[in-house]
Amino acid sequence: MQLLPVFPSAEGLIPANLRITYSSVWRVIAIDGRGHMSAHTAVAPFSRRGCEEFFQNHLEQNGQTFICAKSLPLIDVPTCAQRPEEARARITALIDSLEASGVLCDPLLRNLPAGWVKPFEIFVRDLLRLRETVSFEVALVPKAVLFDGNVLLVFGDAEIRDFVRAMWDWFVAQTRTRCILTGEAATQLPSGQVVGLAGEKLLKRDPAAFNAKVYGPEAA
Repeated sequence: MQLLPVFPSAEGLIPANLRITYSSVWRVIAIDGRGHMSAHTAVAPFSRRGCEEFFQNHLEQNGQTFICAKSLPLIDVPTCAQRPEEARARITALIDSLEASGVLCDPLLRNLPAGWVKPFEIFVRDLLRLRETVSFEVALVPKAVLFDGNVLLVFGDAEIRDFVRAMWDWFVAQTRTRCILTGEAATQLPSGQVVGLAGEKLLKRDPAAFNAKVYGPEAA
């Protein structure tokens, strides 16, 4: 199994030395002129289009043809218990920092579930880090988050757009088994909400209090 160089190249729009937390381990399948298949592994930022183009160019130089690539996140944010009140305050501070940097944030972003604060923290930190390095504009429109819709408006080069959207996809993937109240590991209820045992008890006992803790008092 060959370890390919890290993408992107030094000539790319996104500098190779940019420290983005959530790279991926990519498994790449290729075939040579004699029909022999081979598997390769590379550590690369979470951007499918850019990675595929890189692998195609790299493999062609070695007489191989790119077939497909599959990625697994290099980092997952562990689920852990947290105080919803503290999480809500942290979400507010993170959104303030985004808006101060010029990111357009839909007001509903402030109702992001308290349990999502840990992965959101990483997303915000790396988005701001990327904006310090390359020029692009982004709007966060979370109205469709719970419905897996297209929630990002990114204005800039195609490589940047793909990269930032992949960052958001990573964030959304980190929320799928995370309690929206506490951030602990949880399962999906019939309603579609992902709620842990403690959260489920509060939801049954006092739905208004549950919503206030999860989304903020104004959402109750």
